[in-house]
Amino acid sequence: MKHRLLNSRFVDARGMSLIEVVIIIVVIGVLTSLAMQSMTALMGDARARETEREMDLLAKAIAGDPSIMCVAGGVRSSFGYVGDIGALPEDLEDLVTDPGLGTWNGPYLIPSFNRQQDDFKKDGWGVAYAYTGGVTITSTGSGEDIVKRIADSENDLLLNQVAGVVRDCLDSLPTADDTGDVDIVVIIPNGSGSTVTKYYDIDVGGEFLLDSIPIGRHPVKAIYTPESDTLMRYVTVMPRNSIGEAVPFNFDSSYFSTLDTSGGSEPTGLTLVAGSQTVYGASPGDCNYVSFDVENLTGSPVQVNSITVSYAVTAYYQILTFEGTEYFDSNSPRNGSGATVSFGLPQTIPVSGSATVTIENFRSTATGVGVKVDMSFSTLSIEFSDGSAFDVEFSACE
Repeated sequence: MKHRLLNSRFVDARGMSLIEVVIIIVVIGVLTSLAMQSMTALMGDARARETEREMDLLAKAIAGDPSIMCVAGGVRSSFGYVGDIGALPEDLEDLVTDPGLGTWNGPYLIPSFNRQQDDFKKDGWGVAYAYTGGVTITSTGSGEDIVKRIADSENDLLLNQVAGVVRDCLDSLPTADDTGDVDIVVIIPNGSGSTVTKYYDIDVGGEFLLDSIPIGRHPVKAIYTPESDTLMRYVTVMPRNSIGEAVPFNFDSSYFSTLDTSGGSEPTGLTLVAGSQTVYGASPGDCNYVSFDVENLTGSPVQVNSITVSYAVTAYYQILTFEGTEYFDSNSPRNGSGATVSFGLPQTIPVSGSATVTIENFRSTATGVGVKVDMSFSTLSIEFSDGSAFDVEFSACE
């Protein structure tokens, strides 16, 4: 009996059959294949993400980083290779190695990115990026093109426009007789390692237009040639910069004023206090109130008993205040362009005195049920009862 039991134990402990071994090997192979496929996909995704990150850095090295601002001025201060040279690089190597250009101020890539020689020129698969000086960088290592577009066109980076306007200290604009007395000068990189100085004239009304300007911060001068009086400011030129808001230049003397304040005939009437005009609102984000100051530069008191306000915007105001007193207050109907507001009794502005005018709550309809009208960049034509007349040009809302 004991012998028989031992034989049964040996029979039950037999090994796996060949078929079972083959099945296990096949299962292990399938699982390994699936794991390899998954790992390959994950590695491909990681390489693609790394490539896209590197291409973003290359694009910022070429055309600057929009997120980098001048802390004091709150304006963009990073314009990369193009901002310094005035041209696109011929090769990615130009971003880290000075190609012998005098205005080159690189390297334009962060140190950790170009630590290994030539690594910045290759994508995540070790294949060189395709770049020949245009506005696109292409990675081909994955078998499919990954394209980084730096700008829609080269013109967006190299051929921009900047508008400006010149005034004197009284905010007076040049007349036809003054246009030849003002030169506008801008200095920009010329694309080959040096700079070029471009000269422009002003139009009647003091306007000028700079063209073919590359992105970056460039010095612009306004020169009143009879006195060699020079104003200089840096102008920030963004990609695809169009005419937009005019850059202001105000001389400290009354070169263009039609009022003679230098000892000849005395000026007559009220004039705008330069820089006093502002656009604001009753609540944050509202821009439907305006305010400006007038002053008496004559040698005698000035009396006015009404004001007429005209403008091109379709808007109607609720309140007009002169030196703290409301002389018009009506929610419906409101006053529109060309309406005259009477002061009742004459208001006297003494010699060298000033007064504040506020016009509040511009709406799109005379009944006041319309939307608030943003008065940013609008122009009001002001006329007082004594014949004083001038335009008030507003800039952006506070």
